[in-house]
Amino acid sequence: ASSTKLPTPPRRCRTRRPSNDGGLVQPPALPFHVLAQQLMALTLQEKGIGRDLWLGWVRGVPAFAQMTPDSIREIVDWMLQKEILWCDDGMLVIAQQ
Repeated sequence: ASSTKLPTPPRRCRTRRPSNDGGLVQPPALPFHVLAQQLMALTLQEKGIGRDLWLGWVRGVPAFAQMTPDSIREIVDWMLQKEILWCDDGMLVIAQQ
């Protein structure tokens, strides 16, 4: 009978910050940048999404659940101001630029 040697499973890696304190890399407390990316992705996927409806699609994500409605509104307002998004009759779409 021939024996096949199975590969050794990879060891777990610990990512370190580029600092001398030896601490582990920590994710941001509130990943607003990921929320903004998800809004843009939904807008593209749905070819526009209701300004008051989109959050229901991602609200179940634990990292987003801790964000206040005011802070989320500020992100959307900023994206509209910077013309990343456009709002037409309550529908958010990707801006033309």
